[in-house]
Amino acid sequence: MVVQEFREPRAPWCSVFLICGLVVSQTCVLIGNLKMSAVLETMGQSTQGWSKVGIHLAESLEEELNAKMINVSLTLVDSLTHVSFVQDALDGILALAGNVTDGGSTDPAALLEHHRPAVVSLLQAASSNSSDNSTNGTEDAIAALTPVIMSAVHSSLAIMKQKVSDVLAAFLEKIKPALE
Repeated sequence: MVVQEFREPRAPWCSVFLICGLVVSQTCVLIGNLKMSAVLETMGQSTQGWSKVGIHLAESLEEELNAKMINVSLTLVDSLTHVSFVQDALDGILALAGNVTDGGSTDPAALLEHHRPAVVSLLQAASSNSSDNSTNGTEDAIAALTPVIMSAVHSSLAIMKQKVSDVLAAFLEKIKPALE
């Protein structure tokens, strides 16, 4: 009996369902692959367009900025030259200030010549006030000369300050194009 059952012709429904499922799933995969390839092609065209934009932007920047960067470099070198000039001028002015200060402290004759009337009257007043005690007279003379000496130093410094201001103004005029 068992052998009889296998001999009867029957439809292979299990295989039919498997083959139909296989055809449907392969068709869905094929449609998905075709749509994905269309999307990738569109994205590739977009990327190609943006890459052209990037390449043209780089070429434009190279052409335009190269000239500007050379201009900026030359201006900076010129400014450094002017800064060096101003630094040398300030060093000279500071040396001059030191010389004037040293000259004022070691050369009383020059100070006396410049402020002669005030110094002479102060020394006469100090000497008449101290007739007996010479130490007091010297201290009084020094105390009387201090404002005159300070005035001479202040006037020297004012002259140097004006020279520094003039040099800095000239420097500003020279570097003004680089700052704009």
